[in-house]
Amino acid sequence: MFHKFDFIQHNLSAVEYFDSSSSTKSLKVASSNDTYRNIQSYLNKNRLADLYTLQNVETKTNSKNGEIQIEKNKNRFKYEYNDIGSEKYYIKNTSNTISRKNGCAVVYDSNRFTFMDSFDLGDFPVLCDFASPLVQLQDNKSKEILLVLSVDSISPGPITLPRSNKIRKLFDSLIKMLETFDRICTKLDYNFSFIIGGDFKMNFFEPNLDDYNSSSVRKEEAKKIIDDSIKRLFTTFENLDIEYDLDDSIDTVYTGDDLNNYHNCNDFIFKSKYLITDETQYGCNHQGSLPIWEDLSELKDDFQHKSINCYLGLDKNYI
Repeated sequence: MFHKFDFIQHNLSAVEYFDSSSSTKSLKVASSNDTYRNIQSYLNKNRLADLYTLQNVETKTNSKNGEIQIEKNKNRFKYEYNDIGSEKYYIKNTSNTISRKNGCAVVYDSNRFTFMDSFDLGDFPVLCDFASPLVQLQDNKSKEILLVLSVDSISPGPITLPRSNKIRKLFDSLIKMLETFDRICTKLDYNFSFIIGGDFKMNFFEPNLDDYNSSSVRKEEAKKIIDDSIKRLFTTFENLDIEYDLDDSIDTVYTGDDLNNYHNCNDFIFKSKYLITDETQYGCNHQGSLPIWEDLSELKDDFQHKSINCYLGLDKNYI
């Protein structure tokens, strides 16, 4: 492996807390009106890497890109961001609520990578509503071109035809985008690699679609649409030499209540085969039933999802 760099994939979504006064017995809590699960707060409180794909990132501004100075060192990180949705929180010890926009971001150390371009995905419907821009970077050490995307997908449950068809459209749009940029970069004779990090809301190793609730009389038809969409996506990955080599025994997301816990492997890194994965580790998240607010620390161990931390580097036979 040559010219390796530190990469982190993480969904920053906060775990829900137990609340006996709530009708649902669960809610998300923020410590103050000025608390944001944004890029700067996350980087200041957690391990620094060279490159990130992040989901459920909140923003204090409407800026789609920018530069961040980190307190830990003098490195400057830059980012490209796209709004996806919003989250409601209760303010600690009050009945007041706040709503925070959130989305997907690609974040990179500007000392290690040079920004080349950021592609708005408006030409790829549905995908543009669930992903960051596609960010084109050049590794300053290897000179490899990286095409980096952060994705936050659609949950398959409850299983319905409209939901399954939307997942199909999302995956078809991702396929079209990958094929388009593969064709462009090949024509330009670039040495390039894709990196896709995301929360795909289901376990690609074992989708287990029967585990999701459904009252639809056409549930089997809806399940087949999702199964066929996954197969098409992985066929495209194979055709474009995009691989994944993570441990499918690791559950990356936990949530639940006092009676039931949900856990699964929903978070993935897909990357071109010439990028070798090394030293994969999984970061801290809450596991098990709903915690009490005082049990966890914001942006330290209150994550619903584990981070996936690894080194990526070029195969020596590729250079």
